[in-house]
Amino acid sequence: MVEVDEFTAVAQSGWSVIVTVRASVVADAAEHERLSWTGSHSWMPVRDGGFVRIGSEPVAGREITGVRTTR
Repeated sequence: MVEVDEFTAVAQSGWSVIVTVRASVVADAAEHERLSWTGSHSWMPVRDGGFVRIGSEPVAGREITGVRTTR
């Protein structure tokens, strides 16, 4: 699960988003070969790099709004 929040104290507003993710190692040799040619590439040299598939499932979010008061 990944949660990202942002809040601005001056405006008394923000947002919160929660994403549930499922990760799995790509074990199929043919898919690994295809991703080696078409997938993203590491900026750091690696000898036998692997791939991890990350898929999102439920995504929930809400806007946070406050009431500004004057004194």
